[in-house]
Amino acid sequence: RIHGERLYEQGVDIVFFEDDFTANAEYVPVETAREFDLDYAAICVKALQKMGHRVIIHNCTKLPLIEEQVEVLKPEGIHYKAENVPDHAVVCRRLKGRTCLCPGVPEDLVYDGPEEKIMASVTKIASDVMDHPGFIMASAYEVPFKTKPEYQRALVQAIHSLR
Repeated sequence: RIHGERLYEQGVDIVFFEDDFTANAEYVPVETAREFDLDYAAICVKALQKMGHRVIIHNCTKLPLIEEQVEVLKPEGIHYKAENVPDHAVVCRRLKGRTCLCPGVPEDLVYDGPEEKIMASVTKIASDVMDHPGFIMASAYEVPFKTKPEYQRALVQAIHSLR
C-alpha cells in the first residue's frame, strides 16, 4: 500500500505491475498460481486502483493465464508476449472490450532483426488485435542497450504504419 501511496503523491497514474508469480510451470505450478497468486495479485491491484491508479499487468511466461488474470484482477491493461499465447487471435476476440491489450513483439527479434522480420511480426500480431477497441504495440520486454538503432527504428516504423 505504501508504495502505491508514494507513487500517487508523485503524480503516477499508471502502474506497470510485474506478475511473474502468476505464471505457469516455468516459475510456479499453474494450480498453485490459481490457488494463491491470483488472489494475492488481486488484492494488490485493487489497492492500487482504490488509490486512483490504473494498472497494467505484465506476464512474460510461455503460457500466460491472461484470460484468467483479466477476469480476476480486472486490470486496465495486460502486457504479454504475443507468441506465447496459443490461439492469440481467439483470445483477443474473447477479451475484446474488457481491457487494453498490449501484445509484445519478441524481444530477440527486435535485437537480432532484420527489419523485414520485425515488420512481419508487428503485422501478424496487429492483425489479431486490430479490431480491439484499445491496444498498445511494443516490444515484449525491454530492448537491450546494444540493439542496433536500425532495428529499433524498424520496430517504431512498423508500429507507426498501423495508424
